[in-house]
Amino acid sequence: MVATKILTALVGANMLLVGQWERFSLRRPSIGWAGEIGLKPGLVFRDRLKSGGDGPELVVIPMGRFRMGDTQGKHGKDELPVREVDIKRPFAVSKYEITFDQYDEFAKATDRKLPDDEGFGRGRQPVIRVSWNDAVAYAEWLSGQTGKRYRLPTEAEWSMLRAAEPRLPFGGVTR
Repeated sequence: MVATKILTALVGANMLLVGQWERFSLRRPSIGWAGEIGLKPGLVFRDRLKSGGDGPELVVIPMGRFRMGDTQGKHGKDELPVREVDIKRPFAVSKYEITFDQYDEFAKATDRKLPDDEGFGRGRQPVIRVSWNDAVAYAEWLSGQTGKRYRLPTEAEWSMLRAAEPRLPFGGVTR
């Protein structure tokens, strides 16, 4: 599997997908979960970790409709056909990329090897050199630490965020 350059951890806000968010749901809690628990689009918040620290800073993203695919004819056949996609429930995504500090806490707690920083430095730098499996394990660890369901974004969620990037503050994690 190809290693990802930047880890993006998502927390699902839906009961339909994974249902570990019981109250709010994981894969997007049932319709309007964010509204049901008082989380308004644009709200920024953090979940507390059992270890005493804070989880990633998250921002609530509203539900919406967008055109997914190569809408400008510049990216090739793998981005076709263009189609309308509905994100039916709000969700929360990390406002910033997951840092080495955040990932290293997980790696040490789970006896994983620390990823190589390739000389760029650790600390608050975005974590690099982690696989998809590592990213999934990090999201599962966050779920255990917070009691909330974290997951990686779906292709549609990620595409919506990329399309709206100039208007939305986010980095990559979803809840």
